[in-house]
Amino acid sequence: MSARPLRSMPSWSFLNPPSEINVSEGRVSFTTHPQTDYWHPPDRTAANGHFYYTTALLPYSYGLHLQSTLRGNYKVTYDQAGIMIRASEERWIKAGVEYVDGTAYLR
Repeated sequence: MSARPLRSMPSWSFLNPPSEINVSEGRVSFTTHPQTDYWHPPDRTAANGHFYYTTALLPYSYGLHLQSTLRGNYKVTYDQAGIMIRASEERWIKAGVEYVDGTAYLR
């Protein structure tokens, strides 16, 4: 099966941009601000994390495949990096690596 083109994929942007952003050789890196996250426990919502995104409109027949390489200088409990699909402020899903008590976990 040959690859099919996306209907729309404009440039990338930040929601809640970090202070320091580095772009080189097709890679993006940035240092996060403290106390930032996307998390939705029952009693509140944290939605102030740095989200680097683009928009892609795909026909339902395409399905969805995401691929990413994550590298982090994890030092403090709950340091994390990952990918997220965001439909709205209240509707999103994320997956990634989270550092807890000296160990990196896939979440």
